[in-house]
Amino acid sequence: MLDFGVISFLTNIIIFSNFTKEYLQRDKYQPKVEVNANLREMTEDFDFQLENYRILHHGFVHDINVNVRYQYVKGISNGQYPDFLKLEEDIKQFLVQYPNETDYWEIINKELAKMLLVKYPQLSSITIKIHVHPDAKVTKPRSSTVTLTRYQE
Repeated sequence: MLDFGVISFLTNIIIFSNFTKEYLQRDKYQPKVEVNANLREMTEDFDFQLENYRILHHGFVHDINVNVRYQYVKGISNGQYPDFLKLEEDIKQFLVQYPNETDYWEIINKELAKMLLVKYPQLSSITIKIHVHPDAKVTKPRSSTVTLTRYQE
C-alpha cells in the first residue's frame, strides 16, 4: 500500500535539493571582489555627538554640544576600531578636569583634539566642534571647530 504523504514528502525533498543544487552552482560562478583587486583608496569616518552637556567654565554653567568626527588610519584591522563610548568618556573626563578656567573654548578644543589623537593611534585625523549655547553672560551662540591630522607616511 502506498502512503501518499510519504511520496509527497519525498517529492518535495527532491525538488528542494535540485533547487538548492542549481542555486549553489549558479552562485559559485558569481564574480567576487578579491582583497588585492584594483580598487580606489578607501577612507573611513565615524562621528558622534554629545548633546546638551552641562559644564562649569568661566564661572558659569554652560550647555554645550560636542560634535566629534574622526577618520581611521589606512589599513585598520577589524579588531582595532575604538569604541566611541570610550572616546565620549574621555571627552567628559577631559572637560571636567580641565585645569584652566580662563581659557577660551578654542584653546580647550585644541587641547582636547590633541589628547584624543595621541590616546587613539587608530585615528588619522579628528575634527571637534564645541557649540556653546547662549547663557546669562553671553547671549549669542558660539562655536569652535578644530581639525587635527596625524602625520602619515
